[in-house]
Formats: sequence, C-alpha cells, structure tokens
Amino acid sequence: MTATLAQDSSHKLGFSAKKTMSVAQSLYEGVEIGGETTGLITYMRTDSLNIASVAQKEALAYIEKNYGSEFLPLKPRVYKTKSKGAQEAHEAIRPTSVARTPASLKQNLSPEQARLYELIWKRFLASQMAEAVFDTVSVEVEAKSGAHMGAFRATGSQVKKPGFLTVYEVEIDENDNKKIPPLAAGEALKLLKLLPEQHFTEPPPRYNEASLIKVLEQNGIGRPSTYAPIVDTLLSRSYVRMQERRFFPTELGGVVNQKLTLHFSDIVDTNFTAHMEQKLDEIAAGNISWNEVVEEFYGPFEKALKKAGAEMEKVDFKPKDSGEVCALDKGRMLIRESRFGKYLCCENFPRCTYKVSLDAEGKKIVPQATDEKCQKCGSPMAIKFGRRGKFLACTAYPKCKNIIGLDRDGNKVIRPEPQMTDKKCQKCGCAMLLRVGKRGPFLACSGFPKCRNIQKVKAE
Repeated sequence: MTATLAQDSSHKLGFSAKKTMSVAQSLYEGVEIGGETTGLITYMRTDSLNIASVAQKEALAYIEKNYGSEFLPLKPRVYKTKSKGAQEAHEAIRPTSVARTPASLKQNLSPEQARLYELIWKRFLASQMAEAVFDTVSVEVEAKSGAHMGAFRATGSQVKKPGFLTVYEVEIDENDNKKIPPLAAGEALKLLKLLPEQHFTEPPPRYNEASLIKVLEQNGIGRPSTYAPIVDTLLSRSYVRMQERRFFPTELGGVVNQKLTLHFSDIVDTNFTAHMEQKLDEIAAGNISWNEVVEEFYGPFEKALKKAGAEMEKVDFKPKDSGEVCALDKGRMLIRESRFGKYLCCENFPRCTYKVSLDAEGKKIVPQATDEKCQKCGSPMAIKFGRRGKFLACTAYPKCKNIIGLDRDGNKVIRPEPQMTDKKCQKCGCAMLLRVGKRGPFLACSGFPKCRNIQKVKAE
C-alpha cells in the first residue's frame, strides 16, 4: 500500500515520503524502453492489498522457473487490508510485469528509480513465495546452589528454509538469530561467567516519517494521496524539524499545539479526524448529504473560532540569550531554531556569521579532530555537522573556508575543481564555470553569490 511503501522506502532506502511518491509517480507514468514509454508499476496511491489474478499467476510461474517449486506456497497468497476506512479502489502497488527485472531495467532508470523499483519488485515477488522456516530452541538452566541460585533461560533460532527471505531481506533481531550448542536434558553445566545487565525503562522513540505514516494509517487519518503532504506540511510550516532522521517539535510547533488544544480540543483530536474521513466517504457513496455534514461541523466551529479570536493571546517569538559570548566579535550568542535544528548565532548577524550547531538535546556539537590537513592552508581539518550531514571543515575558519563532503560511511567525497568555460552568463555577462554536483555536471555563474544563475548540462 502507499503507507507501507513509504515506510519501507524510509527504512531501506532513506527516502522521504515526498521523494518516495515523486519517484513512484515517474515509474507509474512510465520510462522509455525500446522507443516506447512503458509504465513499470501500478497506481501508487492505494490502500488495497488486492492483486490481479493474472499478475499472481505470472509471479508464481516466475518463482517456479527461477527459484524452484520448493519456493512456491501451498496455495496462492491473498492479503486483506486492516486499515480503517480503506477504500480499496485500486490494486496493491506492484510491478506491471515481474518479467521486467530490476537488472534488465537498470540502464533505463535513474539511480533513485532503480532503487525504488527494485524494492517494489522484490516485495511483490516475496509476497507470493513460501514462508521462511526457522529452527527455534529454548534452554532453561537451573542453578540449585551457590551465590547465583535461580533459573536462567537462553533462546536461539536459525533459518532452516529461507523461503521469501531469498528475495526480500527483513530485519531479524540479533538475539533471536543465535545458535544454541548441542545440549541434553539434565546435563550438568559449569558457570564460567555471569554478566549482570541493568535495564531502565526508556520513553518511546520519537516518530520518524515511517512510524508517523503507520500511525496515521492505523487511526484512519488521511488517505494514500495525503500521507506525504501531511508530513511535508509539518516540515514546511516549521511545526517540527527533522534531526537524526526523527521529528523534534519546534518552539512554534509547541505553541501551535498548545493553543489549538486549548481552544479547539474537539477538532484537534484523532477521533474527530477519523470520524470526518468516514463522513466524507459516506458522502462520496451517496449515503448522506454534504450539507448535513457541513452544518453539523460549522455551527460549533464558528462559535469556537470567534471565542478564540477574542481570548487567544499573541505570542512573540524572540531568540533567547544563551549566556555565551561570540568567539569572533564578543557579541551575545542567541539560541535560534531552523527546520534543520537549534543553533547558536551571534547577535550581530549578518555582520558576524559565526554559528555553533546544537544537537537534539540542545547541547553544543563539538567538532571532531582528525589527522587530515587542509589542502589550502595546511591547518587541521575537523568533522562538523551541517544540515546535509557530516563534512570536513578547516579549523582556521573564517580565514579559510575550505570544506570537504563526507558520505554516510564517513568517506571523503572529492569533486573536481570548477573549470572556466567560454560561455557567458545570460544574466550578468560573467564567465560560466563548469561544476560537478550530486546530480552531475552543471554550469554556474562565476559571479556567485551576487549572481546565482545555473544551467544544466548533459554528462558526456
């Protein structure tokens, strides 16, 4: 479904919900294959798990031919959605043909399209395969004497038949995938070492995009077409910020939540939203009149709105003084907040651009020292954290502003130096530079930052 596609894409590919739906849209609309535009997946906004019989037969035939009959289920698999208010107007998201394997389409797709198509293709194929079988062993060890009297338990399991896991990997708890050595009932064991561990109750983890969409789906809030826009709205209006791939409420978000809960408690409620979605479905089915629904809602809402307009106090958001002094011009360092997180900023900004990043808990992120030397001035390089992740920065900043990007594994991302070209900028007349970015080469005006003109170029 749309919800589980967004969840899996987030977990396995690191895609945002908005990016997932954008790439899925391009796969649905089609790519050029052999001179013709071919749609590669079915409609991607759906809350249905239904599969066309012709697609199921094709999948079963493909599994038997390429993996063997032992990977076929005892009977064709049929899944039912458990979502509240599911409309099931479309099929589940699947490849239009399993014969179009990810490997055969790789040269026709962009890297992002290829990764998402492979995810959809593998999940669909796995959904029609035999289950995985595990050998599970549980052992109870009883200590009847000594300082460590009591019962101890150990469990372990190992894959006996991989089944669908051959195609589609799922996360298996490390503790559940340990092999227990051969043992016999009543066998005497020696206590070699006892490792006591203390566990504390931890608060539930903060929502990420995948877990938030899952909760929306479970509570019947929104529809497949609105999951991504809901998440995007929270971020674009700065109600939350994304930090360490999880949502953290901003000061603005906290105030908005407080005010709406105080003055519109009946509306900003999970049950109200789910109930309204149900009413809209009934209107669409012709069971009730939209006039009745609007009248039932708008009367009390209008009264609450007028009351809130008269009673709600205005909130003035001002940067807070951190009590620290700017390292460059001795000005006060103020606590500010953007959609990328909290940070300390000099009060004399923009004249002074000195900033210090803060982590999710509001503590200063101290740059990590490295053995790397700056290629421009020879000063040590340190690992810093920005809105796009980790990067190497010269410690002589702001005198030297040299930086080097780092990938997710901490490896340096070296890009070629800009090359001067004979082309002139159409906006200011300056020479255009050939640069290489994440998406390939492009032309950029040498008059940057006064002129920000860029032009796409095709990679040779």
